[in-house]
Amino acid sequence: MSWQFMDYKTEDGRNLIKEWYDSEDYGVQAQFDAILDMLEARDDWDGCKKVCELKRKHVGLSELRFSREGNSLPKWRYRPVGFFILNYREFVLVLGCKKWLGLYVPPGAFDTALDFKWKFEEGRGSIHEHS
Repeated sequence: MSWQFMDYKTEDGRNLIKEWYDSEDYGVQAQFDAILDMLEARDDWDGCKKVCELKRKHVGLSELRFSREGNSLPKWRYRPVGFFILNYREFVLVLGCKKWLGLYVPPGAFDTALDFKWKFEEGRGSIHEHS
């Protein structure tokens, strides 16, 4: 059974992962799409270096990992973040961010994502199939 990706929508209907995706160039979008396709086809994500469970104050979140190809600076590392709904084999994409030399854009992205995860668990916001 394969995995399915879902998008979190805030209570006011914002889809932050889509907003992030639309703001990135086609190269980043293509890499993100390829990561999702690869993960969707896997039965098991254990040991996959493209997925990393967050720790400490961000327990419950996981990030997808990829870097921008090419020789341009800065060398952004992309970190779309979300959470698992294991009973349904779903990964809920909350928002996208990127980092370079420890600087995250947007700042506080993981704190924001964790807040939205909690809201979802309280029945606030919704999820829809990723498109």
